[in-house]
Amino acid sequence: MQPVTALRLVTGRYWNLLIKGCRFVRCAFVDCVTTNKLFETCLVLDCRFERTELQVQTITGNFGISADQLWDCPIRSHDPKVAFDYVDLASLDEIATAKTRLAPVEHLRVAYFLSRDVLWGSDALDAALDARGWLQLCRIPSTFAIILQDFSEFLLWVYDRNELTVHPLLLLHTVTSQLSARFGGDAGVNPRVSRAIMGVHMQLSRSVEEFLGVLSGLALDAGDRVRFVANGPLEPAYYHLELAHVFVGDEVRLVEVKPHNSPVELVFEWVSQHSLLCLLAAFAASRVQAELHQLSALLPPPREEEVQEKGGRKRVGSRQSKKAPGLRRVAGVSRDSIELFSYSMGFTSGKSRAYELKARALLPGSLLLELRLEISTGILRPFRRILLKLLSAQEISN
Repeated sequence: MQPVTALRLVTGRYWNLLIKGCRFVRCAFVDCVTTNKLFETCLVLDCRFERTELQVQTITGNFGISADQLWDCPIRSHDPKVAFDYVDLASLDEIATAKTRLAPVEHLRVAYFLSRDVLWGSDALDAALDARGWLQLCRIPSTFAIILQDFSEFLLWVYDRNELTVHPLLLLHTVTSQLSARFGGDAGVNPRVSRAIMGVHMQLSRSVEEFLGVLSGLALDAGDRVRFVANGPLEPAYYHLELAHVFVGDEVRLVEVKPHNSPVELVFEWVSQHSLLCLLAAFAASRVQAELHQLSALLPPPREEEVQEKGGRKRVGSRQSKKAPGLRRVAGVSRDSIELFSYSMGFTSGKSRAYELKARALLPGSLLLELRLEISTGILRPFRRILLKLLSAQEISN
């Protein structure tokens, strides 16, 4: 999809024009006249609309349009060629669903239009990240491919702008894994569907790899107690309620809440390395891209190892770059020598020469499930609000 960037259209008259499958970035539409929805299955990113009528279908049919980018823009309920009403923002969602059953991604588009905050965790975002909704869209291969690719590009775009945590990307990556497993052995599946699923899966893999790398480093740097600078009162009951997700099974315990300048400091103890990973995973998954990069930069450098090769000794990087810490201790074996999960990327050796990502985990089933991240996006919302910073071992010692 070739983007249209920084285009400014003034006093344009668009009679029965329909633009499909286009990407508009930082464009402006000023004093334009439209007689239909104008856009369909487009990405409309950071665009301004001034004194230009839009339709409800323009909002439900495209990703990226938000109310705070509209100035004096009436919203029609239908095409001007038929009877229509002007819709106010308060009743937009009700009007949009009154006569038709919207797909989950269409609900998300309306919810995002009304408030960008839905991307920090909401029922609308959860529904759009449910594999069952995508299975229904597979019945129309061309539509499925376009919407899935646009959805992925939209989420990655807001993630790059630090307006989305990494958690929805992890969930969508898992959705594509589930869809790939569902259709992998079905010769009757339209190739366009398969290509879209694997294309989006690979597109998200870089963000997943970055997350796993940060999680690995955080766990390797953790001591017997994990300390956070937090925003909240000194009463432990508040954190047991707001952060209830990490206290399931009593494997993580909040042992101390103490003042730390203006915020407070929370001190957690963990029973097993699995519970440590789940605690750190919840914190890391509630961070935006810039914060993950900051966490990565603050981690200690990987421990180097020497391996014997012909002709001398060669120094190589440690396992930390692509291996996570162990799930449990084994007598006589250090924690970081046990591989929790690993992954490799490259072309297959078969005739198809397809590009693939292979993941291996000692944990059974879905890695996200074992990390307790296959959860509603709303559950991690308080983690972002309350847990401000993870204190490193060096900061604690100082």
